[in-house]
Amino acid sequence: MYSAYTYSRVRRACLKDGMSAREAARYFNKDRKTIAKMLRMDKAQIKKPRHTTKRIFVRLRDEPAAF
Repeated sequence: MYSAYTYSRVRRACLKDGMSAREAARYFNKDRKTIAKMLRMDKAQIKKPRHTTKRIFVRLRDEPAAF
């Protein structure tokens, strides 16, 4: 497994700087299929639900009183 830093470098080189996948494979010394997988992988992954103060307030308001 490659680090997030490697993924970001490859994605930046190909998507922002205009380097082709084949050039990136040579430059980063990786297989073309690996570069293709890195480019297909979307960076925006599902985030964990945040336990914000608003959500805490709603949960406490909706729960029955313990006393």
